Amino acid sequence: MNIERGLFGLWLVLSVIWIAGGAWVLWDDLIGKLRPEELAAHATSIPPIPEGYILTSTLENVQARRRHALDLVLLPPFGLFALGCAGLCVARGFQS
Repeated sequence: MNIERGLFGLWLVLSVIWIAGGAWVLWDDLIGKLRPEELAAHATSIPPIPEGYILTSTLENVQARRRHALDLVLLPPFGLFALGCAGLCVARGFQS
């Protein structure tokens, strides 16, 4: 069996599991859903905020959470891939 193909298959399976699990856990952040405390802040603000409007600070917070969730879901598989490639290059260097 070719070791590169085996490691690539392992990386692929682990990446799919990681991305699916991360998307499931962080789904509300990925789609930009408001948290209950953000909704409560809008309901109790003075002067009252018209229906359908969201404060800019709240939108920035939601966008920051979305970026953070995407980083948590996507960066580890790519980092593992880079480490695997580097490890295979080092292993090939020792063989020759």
